[in-house]
Amino acid sequence: MNKKILITIIILLALLIGGYFMKNFLSDLFVVKNKQIKLDKTFQLKIGQTALLKKGEELLRIKFLDVAEDFRCPKEVLCSKHNEAIIVADMSVRKNLLDLQKEQIKKVQLKNGENIITLQNYFIKLIQVEPYPKQNQEIKKENYVVSFVVSLNKKMEVYNNNEQKVVENNVKIEKNIELVVVFKKDISFEKADKIMKQTHFDYRQGSDLSRDKIYSQNTGPKFIVDFIKFSSNSKDMKDRFINKYKAIPEIYEMYQADWRIIEN
Repeated sequence: MNKKILITIIILLALLIGGYFMKNFLSDLFVVKNKQIKLDKTFQLKIGQTALLKKGEELLRIKFLDVAEDFRCPKEVLCSKHNEAIIVADMSVRKNLLDLQKEQIKKVQLKNGENIITLQNYFIKLIQVEPYPKQNQEIKKENYVVSFVVSLNKKMEVYNNNEQKVVENNVKIEKNIELVVVFKKDISFEKADKIMKQTHFDYRQGSDLSRDKIYSQNTGPKFIVDFIKFSSNSKDMKDRFINKYKAIPEIYEMYQADWRIIEN
């Protein structure tokens, strides 16, 4: 093959490839639907919208595609299961017009510990999915708005099994909210267990160590209810649980577990 023809073909291929990447790059920067975002600043996206973060030669791209599931408990209802929302997003990091890392379809749960995506040196946290469900009211897809925050890889404090730890991240995950349900001394374990089953919440036998031995001797069976699965509204679910069941005559008291305190 003639050298001039070969060189011409190579140049044309280079122009085509370069043009393809340049088109995507420019479209990311200038399409009206796109939002320019900043590090550590919360931003919102509707379905179909894209967020862009430019840092030096890198370009982080997050496109909100869909809400796959929304089983969050309506405010008017006391639920015990399926309290999460799962969204679908397309995420990528480019440098010099080339993809360093791309997640074509990424499902992100609105649940502590599962709502953070790591992409290169970026931590992308799903903070909120709005609107919050109401009883007997369907949310249209076009009305969904999600909130994210993007941060760089730094030290952060998180809580795991109620112990404070430091990991390579800078997004704070909420501490587990656990409620200790204490029954009166004359209530048998069988009766207390039956009452706990009727709440339809997950529970286990036991208590924290914040109360002394005299307290333990003067009270009956104890159970721990864990509200961590309720994600962003776990405190609200705990308060509603207390308000609903505090009037049960067999229950002595309910209090939030504190694993940092140890009494002899």
